[in-house]
Amino acid sequence: MDTNPAFPNEGVSVLSKCFLQRAHQLIIPPPQSPFKLGPFDQLGPPMIPIAIVNAYKHPNASQESTPEHNDFLNLPRLHLAIQRLLDYYPHLTGRLHFNPTDGTPEINRVDTGVEVISAHSNLTIHDLTDSQTGRVLVTHLPGSGSLLIPPFTSTLEAVCKHSILTIQHTRFACGSVALGFRVHHIVTDAEGFFQLIANLAELYRGLCEPDANVDTVQLSHPPHITSYLSDVHMSESDRKAAQSFEPSLFTLGPSHGGATAGAEEITSYLDDPTGPRVTGRVHRFSGAELAVLKQKAVDPNGAGWTSTFSALSAHLLQRVYQARVKLHQIPSLPRGFLTTINLRPGNRLGLPSHYAPNAILSTHTTFPHPFLLSSPLYTLASQIHTLTHSPSLSTSQIEKTAKWIAAQEDKRRIRPALLESIGGGGGVFMVTQWNRFDMYGSVFDGERPVLSTAPWTRISLVDGFAFFLGTGEEEGEEGGVDVNLALGEEVWEGFEWGV
Repeated sequence: MDTNPAFPNEGVSVLSKCFLQRAHQLIIPPPQSPFKLGPFDQLGPPMIPIAIVNAYKHPNASQESTPEHNDFLNLPRLHLAIQRLLDYYPHLTGRLHFNPTDGTPEINRVDTGVEVISAHSNLTIHDLTDSQTGRVLVTHLPGSGSLLIPPFTSTLEAVCKHSILTIQHTRFACGSVALGFRVHHIVTDAEGFFQLIANLAELYRGLCEPDANVDTVQLSHPPHITSYLSDVHMSESDRKAAQSFEPSLFTLGPSHGGATAGAEEITSYLDDPTGPRVTGRVHRFSGAELAVLKQKAVDPNGAGWTSTFSALSAHLLQRVYQARVKLHQIPSLPRGFLTTINLRPGNRLGLPSHYAPNAILSTHTTFPHPFLLSSPLYTLASQIHTLTHSPSLSTSQIEKTAKWIAAQEDKRRIRPALLESIGGGGGVFMVTQWNRFDMYGSVFDGERPVLSTAPWTRISLVDGFAFFLGTGEEEGEEGGVDVNLALGEEVWEGFEWGV
């Protein structure tokens, strides 16, 4: 739909900043310091955050500011809810730290606090609404949403200095509110982050009850914050046995003596300032369109089945590659595909319920030029399905991979195998699947978000980066999917969304 923010420089004024502590800091002892992260956390790119914007429409939104506006998503009550939330997530009050001996990321300085920002915008929810669709769109938000989340500096020094979690409350002129959340990806993944936001909403609602207070409100399902294998202790023989495993997703490079764990090369790849100018667009695939894609993605010669994810990923991957070839007129472009696999479904690793840390692995592949350019959709979808169900992602292989990571005496040597398979350079197509989560389930003051989205930021505007997002609506038996897709500006000229 829209290419650029409708209001790229429209003012969002910061009113105040504060650091909040745990509500019961003096009663509940802090966790052990340093707070240990597990293998699935340790290789997360340290300078990559997760950011989410939830926009809530005031039930009586009006052009003129009224005293009643401040009662909707009340800021003092939100502060209390955040403080109570931190009783359940005390490690988020600390700061990221890298062990100087082996580069393992840890959390120290617990109870330093979480930064919360209060801001105001002179826009209304009507200003953010697309005239054709009647929907609030990410491209209509101030700065495409980047002004509604706390600022972020992607240097190691800044990441270790500033809050692991930050929250921004922005009230619009009509009384509506945007809540912007940003967290270091190294401590949680998307599912864990949506769980955190839902926990905050539950505590806020609890504080709205008669006679409720921060001492009595509780979560019905507290999160589990201890990371898988974070406390593993290996004998020398166990360590050698774990190190003898050869993972397909990682390699070992020479020790470089740097400060961080092994994902810094991915960080620099995603944040390459020499790449093309990239812009983001959003497109909704209806349930009916997805049904057509899934039908095309089923092998006509057999009784096959494909998922919506595989069908939509194959469709967009091929369309993006065709547009790139049309632009460059050469078949030697990088042809990599990257996605993440959630390890929670099926509870293969025996993870506790409401597990909050990272539980994902990235997997990838490359495709031959002729195959990617013109193969039938069902053959490409089949390859993506095979990738996400490959033997390297079996329970046994995942457990061995986690132990292999934990056993490395220098985490800084670990490199994602993706970098070798794509040979450097841009052109990879990356998909992150958020539509599987209840993005619109965090209710404040009786209102669901009218938009829950990943904002466009300097880090997320990477050529070939796609978010699959929920729509908050149901369409028949299967709802639609919103796709936030970032491409080089010239690539957009040859790109077509249509099924």
